[in-house]
Amino acid sequence: MRYAIGIDIGTTSLCALVAEAESYNVIEVKSCKNDTLIASDNPACFEQDAAIIIDKVIALLGELVRDTKVDTALISSIAITGQMHGVVLLNDNLEPITPFYTWRDRRAEDCGWLDTLSSRLPAAYNLRTGCKLSAGFGGLTLSWLLNTASEKEIYAGCKAVSIMDYLALKLTGRFCTDYSNAAGWGIFDIVDNVWYADMLKVMGIPENMLPEIVCSGEVLGTLKSDLAAQIKLLAEVKVYVPIGDNQASYYGAGKGKKGVTVVNVGTSGQITVPSDSICIDNGLETRPLPNAGYILVGAILCGGWAYDYLASFFIDVINKLGGIEVDKDQVFERMKNLLNATYGAKGAGIAVDTRFSGTRSGIGEQTGSISGIDEGNLKAGNLIYGFLHGIILELADMLPAEYLEGGNIQELVATGNAIRLNPVMLDIITDIFSKNCVLSQVKEEAAAGAAFVAINNGC
Repeated sequence: MRYAIGIDIGTTSLCALVAEAESYNVIEVKSCKNDTLIASDNPACFEQDAAIIIDKVIALLGELVRDTKVDTALISSIAITGQMHGVVLLNDNLEPITPFYTWRDRRAEDCGWLDTLSSRLPAAYNLRTGCKLSAGFGGLTLSWLLNTASEKEIYAGCKAVSIMDYLALKLTGRFCTDYSNAAGWGIFDIVDNVWYADMLKVMGIPENMLPEIVCSGEVLGTLKSDLAAQIKLLAEVKVYVPIGDNQASYYGAGKGKKGVTVVNVGTSGQITVPSDSICIDNGLETRPLPNAGYILVGAILCGGWAYDYLASFFIDVINKLGGIEVDKDQVFERMKNLLNATYGAKGAGIAVDTRFSGTRSGIGEQTGSISGIDEGNLKAGNLIYGFLHGIILELADMLPAEYLEGGNIQELVATGNAIRLNPVMLDIITDIFSKNCVLSQVKEEAAAGAAFVAINNGC
């Protein structure tokens, strides 16, 4: 019997779990908040403290091993995933000299640097990268830092890495990344599986700043002896190269299966469908799927955040009109109750466009809206339903019509905390896609998916 540890460095939470190789069952889970956000007055700034993230993950691993229900001697591997797109810069000692710039950081777009680059990039570059360069992508953020930041002379000799690859570096000493993570930077050629040299030249990024590319599923080495002793694991435990959290969640949702369509709503939202080839259509991105071709991904910026945004609006109304301070968790519970009470009305005609933060292809150019209001339907329950329906509709609209109409969806699985907290969303997904949708049996899909990839590669 063999076990694998899966780690997920999420935007708002950190997770470590143990999965059993033969059954794919998750045996034990430990998690904590990712409360490392660095305060800023700039709404376009979204930075986290990379060093504290690593300390928290290592502490979480120790907690998992101490409390795990399995014999730690049977744990043979550690697999890692985490929030894609972001970047942190390291010095010669491979320690952070910048914060971790996350996928939500929009400063490279807000300052006009993305517009400056757009006219210089190779024609149809997205046919090689699988995506349009967007705010929050590590490649764009890195280019912005190297070309416009006041500290750019300092950054010039640094190494750049994603947060999950930085964890792997701390665990093993290897400075590298796999195809699925590299693709999230927006500067990776997914056809030839190399950093896209023509883009790097235009963007002013020296290739020697970037991690070595290794195959997905590759073993980077064994756990460093000092960390093994600290965590109480065997030093011969293998550490696998991290994979992107979108790909990990895909595998986690289907318990290692391929061929499923996954709707995920967490802080943001994604719809993921399998593909044998690269396809650029309606804002879809093509991302390498470890050991299995590609996935086509439609990613929205708001997702579950739109629901949180509505809760904040209700809190503001209660405070401003009633003079009452309320806790957001209380408001979420009331919203859930109102939704269940009015579900039969299905929004009563209210339609919500939840693109409040715009879209990846044009942040800020598109805004959200609420329509269909008449003299009798402007009620809280209808508004709540409309927001949830709008989130799913935005994801569905990213797929080509023939995909939805042609019976191409073999199996439909939903994941993400927003859906778990609001089960009505399962029925909304079923209605919009005309296909029965089931909730993933695995709660921590990304961490589990990373572990499942390790299991598929021999653990």
